[in-house]
Amino acid sequence: MMKKLKAAKGRVLITPPIGTPMAGNVRLDNKSKGVHDDLYCNIMILNDNHAKVCLLGFDLIGLEYTTCNEIKNRIEKATDIPAPNIVIWATHTHSGPNTGMRMYQGTDDEINAYLEDMTVKVIVGVSKANENYDEVTLKAGKTSVPDLSFNRRLVKNDGSVVMNFETFDVGDIAGVTGPVDEELITLSAWDKDGSLFALLINFSLHPAILVGYKWLISRDFVNYLEQDIIDQYGSQVVTLFANGAEGNINHLNYQNPNQLRNFVEAERVGKKLGKYVGDAIGNSSALDGKIRFVSEKVTIPFRKITDDEKQWADMVLDRDKDLAEDMLDGIPDKTYAKMVKGMVVRTDTECQTVLQGMAIHNFAFVTFPGEVYVEFGLKVKSLSPYRNTMVIGLANSQAGYIPKQEAFSQGGYEVRTAWTSQLVHHAGDILVDMVKEKILDNLLGQSVKVIGRKASDNKYLHKDFHMALNLMMTYIFDNFGKDSLTTYLKKFSQAYYRPLNQSLMSGDKEILADYFRGIYKKEEWPVNILIHENSVEISQDACPAISHIVLKGGKPCPCYNETYSTVYETICENTPFEYVLEYFDDETGACRQLFNLKEIKQ
Repeated sequence: MMKKLKAAKGRVLITPPIGTPMAGNVRLDNKSKGVHDDLYCNIMILNDNHAKVCLLGFDLIGLEYTTCNEIKNRIEKATDIPAPNIVIWATHTHSGPNTGMRMYQGTDDEINAYLEDMTVKVIVGVSKANENYDEVTLKAGKTSVPDLSFNRRLVKNDGSVVMNFETFDVGDIAGVTGPVDEELITLSAWDKDGSLFALLINFSLHPAILVGYKWLISRDFVNYLEQDIIDQYGSQVVTLFANGAEGNINHLNYQNPNQLRNFVEAERVGKKLGKYVGDAIGNSSALDGKIRFVSEKVTIPFRKITDDEKQWADMVLDRDKDLAEDMLDGIPDKTYAKMVKGMVVRTDTECQTVLQGMAIHNFAFVTFPGEVYVEFGLKVKSLSPYRNTMVIGLANSQAGYIPKQEAFSQGGYEVRTAWTSQLVHHAGDILVDMVKEKILDNLLGQSVKVIGRKASDNKYLHKDFHMALNLMMTYIFDNFGKDSLTTYLKKFSQAYYRPLNQSLMSGDKEILADYFRGIYKKEEWPVNILIHENSVEISQDACPAISHIVLKGGKPCPCYNETYSTVYETICENTPFEYVLEYFDDETGACRQLFNLKEIKQ
C-alpha cells in the first residue's frame, strides 16, 4: 500500500511597479516601462505528516542570502513550517526587477521597498496554502531535450574562447568548451480525481532570450511554458520552474545567426519545452515512501582581489570616466571596475549559503547557490543514487557564477572577477563534494537502515542467508520483473557496501583482493585471486551460494548472476575500478571476474 502524501499549492503575484529598476543587463535607462506578463512566486508544500517541505519558485533574476533568510524566518513565525524546510530559488529571468542589487545599477531604496512588499505577500500566500492540503500521488519522470539548450562558450580556430552572444564569424568557430544537460525532470502531484494538481519542472536554460526587451517585465520563456502546461492539463495546475546548472548554457545556437531575441523566440522555446514536459509526465512513475530532507549551512571562500585587478579597476575608472554604462549582453568594463572596487573593501572572506536536498523513493533534488556550470550539475547527477535527480540552481542565495577551473585560463564572461563571479576558482569542486557528503549521503542514510548483525557472523547463518536472499530475489523477479530486482540490489549495495566503495576510491588493488580473500575464507570455498598490473582477476569453479541453494533442494533465481554484475558494478561506482563479468554459468555459478583500472583494460 502506497504511503499517503498531502500537498498544498499557491501562487503570489510579485510583479513590480512600472519604473522599477530592471536586472539582466546594464544600460542607461534601466527602468521598466510596462508589463508583458506578470511575475509570480509559485508555491508547493509537501506533507507526509512527519515532515513539511515548502518549495518557493520566484520569477526573479536572483535573491541574496539575507533576503532568503528573511523570507524563511518570517514564514516560520507565521506558520508551522520550519525555516530550514523552506527551499527558495529564482528562475533567473533577465526581464524582472534588479533584486541582485549590488550586481547592477539601481536604487537600493526602490528595490528594498519592492522586496519588503513582496515578502509580505509571499508570507500571506504560504499561510493560505498551508491551510488547504489535498491528498496526492507524486510521480517523477524525465525526458531528453536535444534541441533547445546550447553551451554558450565557443572555441575559435585559434583556441581562444568567445561567448555565443558576442560578435564572431561562424566559420571561425571550431566547437564549444563543454556539454549541455539535455535531461528534463518533472515532479508531478495528482489529486484523487486524477487531475494534475501541481508540477515542478527542472531544466538547465538561461531565461535570457528577452533581456528586458522593450523594457517590459516578463518571465521570459517560462511564461509560455506555463501557458502550454495549462493548455495540456488545465488552469488548476500550479507550475514551478526550477533552473538547473545553467551557468554556461543559453538558447543561442551559434550556427543560426538569424535567431531572434524577442517574444516570438521566447514563445517558440517555451511552448516546445512544454511538449517535452508532456513527454516527461507521460514517462513518469509513482513515488512511494517518506519525505527525506536535509538542510545544511555552508561557507565557500571568496576570491581574493589581486593587485593587478585593483590597478586595472583604477585605470578603467579613469579611462572611462566620461563613458556611459550601457550594454545589452554582458557588463561594461566601467561597471566591472566599480564592482572590483567595492569588493576590495569587503571584510567577509567567505560566502554563506545553504545546501538542501529532498528524496522520496527514486526521486531527489539538491540545490546549488548561484549559477553553476553544467559540468558540475552533471557530476552531481552521476554521483546520485536516485534515478531522477534534479539539480536546482540559484537557490537560497545569489553567489554568482561558479565556473570550472579551466575556464579561468580560457577567459570569457562568467570568470571575470565581480559580484557576478566572486568565489575561489575551485568553488565548483568544493560544492560538488559538499553536496555529495552533506546532502546525498545524508539522504541515503535516512532512507536505508542496515541491521547490526551480519550473516557472516556465523557460517550456518551465512548459508541460510543465501537461501533467504534467493527467495526474496525470486519473489521480486516473478512479481515485479528484472528492472525492479536490479534496482533493489543497487540500492542495497550503495548502502551496505558504502565503506568498501569509499576505500576503493584510492585505486589500491590490495584492498580489493583482501576483501575477497576474507569473503571466501568465511565461505570456506576455493577461489583463484590474481593481482595483475592493472586489474584484479577472480575466478571460481562454482558459486558457494548457488551450490548451497541446490544442495538444500532450492532453485537459483533466474537472475542470480545480478548478485555479481549489479552488486560489483555498484561497488565500483565513482572509483578507479571498472567491473567486468567475463562469463557466468547459471547452473553452477562458475565465473571469471575482472576489476580493471579504468582506461586500462586487461
